Amino acid sequence: MNEIIENTKKKINSTMIKLRDDLSKIVATGSHPSLLNGIEVEYYETMTPLNQVANISAQDATTLIVSPFDVTITKDIITAINKADLGLNPVDEGKKIRIGIPPLTTEKRESLAKDAKSFGENARISIRNIRQDSNKKIKNQNFSENEKKQNEEDIQKLIDEANKEIEKIVKSKTNDLLSI
Repeated sequence: MNEIIENTKKKINSTMIKLRDDLSKIVATGSHPSLLNGIEVEYYETMTPLNQVANISAQDATTLIVSPFDVTITKDIITAINKADLGLNPVDEGKKIRIGIPPLTTEKRESLAKDAKSFGENARISIRNIRQDSNKKIKNQNFSENEKKQNEEDIQKLIDEANKEIEKIVKSKTNDLLSI
């Protein structure tokens, strides 16, 4: 009985971690190294995350600097950044790559807010699926009707708390994105 609830808590927690990770990739405050998270570069015939082949830093609010550990892959890094379709224009400056971050328009901010809401909706769907799986496991156990009902109520409380947390996280992110 407690095993089902504990597994449900773990699954909810991993969903929340994924939501926060997804939302952290949406940055509206100018340049931030996390803008380049998820970009992979071919390095010795292996796709490698950019942050493992280069140092990424914010020079100021509108400029990122990418300093490859091996300057021979500079062109590959520029190609990977362009393929990521982030609307960025990397410039090769020899030993480093300069990336100017354009200021966000109101339209772009609204688009990012929609993306944030989409991530929130995906998290809610995941939470609903977790509830379904947990309730199926409860029904398949040899519990009394009272125990089944109590477990389903406990699961629902966890789901309700998770949905409130998702709403709070997404609202905070959209407010940050839409405030100028």
